[in-house]
Amino acid sequence: MAVPRELFVPSEKSSLAYIDEDIALDRERYLMEPVSLARLLDVAEIQATDVVLEIGSATGYASALLSKLCLTVIGVESDVELMNKARLLLDKLGCDNVIFYESPLASGYPQKAPYDVIFINGGVEMLSEEIQGQLREGGRLVYVDYSSGIGRAVLERKVEGRLIKLSQFDALVPVLKAFEKPQSFCL
Repeated sequence: MAVPRELFVPSEKSSLAYIDEDIALDRERYLMEPVSLARLLDVAEIQATDVVLEIGSATGYASALLSKLCLTVIGVESDVELMNKARLLLDKLGCDNVIFYESPLASGYPQKAPYDVIFINGGVEMLSEEIQGQLREGGRLVYVDYSSGIGRAVLERKVEGRLIKLSQFDALVPVLKAFEKPQSFCL
């Protein structure tokens, strides 16, 4: 209730803000459907003292939600226009514990690592070890995994330096372009 979802979608789609479907922000980016987003945030077990890396902030809706749950949100966005919109919206809402950085999504943001939680705001076909390496011991990495071709929300928890991957629930969210598998030729 504290974060009006309609602010984060294009004005011509504001009447659709609360439907349980992904909403296109532009040709490549979407606002994740509310049920999948809520369930992923629940799986992350975010604590008030956590520092969270959000990858793919887009217009900042998930950033705003995360800001209500944790100490600090580091938002990474590769699209400057979307990032600037997110900054304006979060300033308007008084979310002063969110800092946005322009960076390639597939790299995360190692400059502020390690993180208690890494939240990837979209689907992932291929995840780099670079991002996994930014997780603090005991930390949680949450995303929708498409490595098998089917969307599956997962929680990876770092225990004794290793990541333990646990499947959570089926999810159908758009894959972020930065996390697509490279196309290859097969006979």
